[in-house]
Amino acid sequence: MKLTNAIKFRYQKLLKASGIYFALVFTIFLVGIIASFVYKKETVSNFNYLSDFSDYTFYTTAILAFFFGICSYKTELKYFLQNGVSRRSIHLSFIASLFVNVITVLVNVALVAIIKAIAKASDKTSLKPSSFLTIMLVCCTFMCIGYFVSAFMYSVKPLNQIITVGVIILLFMLFVLIWHVKLQGSLIVLLLALYSFLFGSLTGFIYLGHLAAALTCIIVLTLSLSHIITLKAAVKK
Repeated sequence: MKLTNAIKFRYQKLLKASGIYFALVFTIFLVGIIASFVYKKETVSNFNYLSDFSDYTFYTTAILAFFFGICSYKTELKYFLQNGVSRRSIHLSFIASLFVNVITVLVNVALVAIIKAIAKASDKTSLKPSSFLTIMLVCCTFMCIGYFVSAFMYSVKPLNQIITVGVIILLFMLFVLIWHVKLQGSLIVLLLALYSFLFGSLTGFIYLGHLAAALTCIIVLTLSLSHIITLKAAVKK
């Protein structure tokens, strides 16, 4: 089994999952549109609600990317190794599969455009090229994180998995506690500060700012760690 076949196998799986996701999203919007015509008195408000709700599908697309990463390790590792694919090719096939995020974001943009056209929403909320590239970069990052998490959880024992999750939750809770009690800060202030650092000027090109650098570092780090794990991972039954 060659690298190209491994890439094809990944895309068949990911595109199938994407189709199910977008079919579900489209069904939800279709039900909303039908309901808007049934309750004619509230048609305009319902359309506005659908238009606003469509913007949130970009967040769910990022979650979908994380799901892609989670589901791209364990089964593929076993299947590819059984079919003679090298561990290096397994990792390269995952990197190639990151392009699926371009497809999902493009489909999501088209879906949102259709919904806004039906709802006759203002063009002020249209997606700018900078935002489009940012969303794709975010999706790639989430997918890489999901892949690393799946690789890490696969490589450690069940007890260590529980301990790892517990430590992460504990550290997060301690961080929030210290921020509130010791620093007497607000989570809103923290989020605004983080937003300002990552996105920089609101009028500038976001994808050329700190966010792109931060996400790129996360992608490189998670891919590197995942590759190291893959090289040493034992095939489990």
